[in-house]
Amino acid sequence: KEKVLAAKRAGITTVILPDRNRKDLEEDIPAELREGMTFQFAKTVDEVMAFALEKAVTVTQVKVKAGPKSEKAAANQAQVALDTPIPADIPQPTTPPAHAAGK
Repeated sequence: KEKVLAAKRAGITTVILPDRNRKDLEEDIPAELREGMTFQFAKTVDEVMAFALEKAVTVTQVKVKAGPKSEKAAANQAQVALDTPIPADIPQPTTPPAHAAGK
């Protein structure tokens, strides 16, 4: 009961409870206090994890068109190269970027 009250005060709207406490929730927590809250009942830790963690995001690969379309674009890309070395105190990657691997 105290945890549900604390969740309500903190603005938490979804609470995961052990399935065996379902009856206690209905008997001990007034309906007006439960209003606006969602209760998920779990029997196993796997169910708790499924309720608590967001679904994994699927990453899709995007193809990039090769090379600039014009000489002006090529000149703009060439200007990106640094003429001065990067200071030694700035960490450098240990491997080249993926797009540079084929060069």
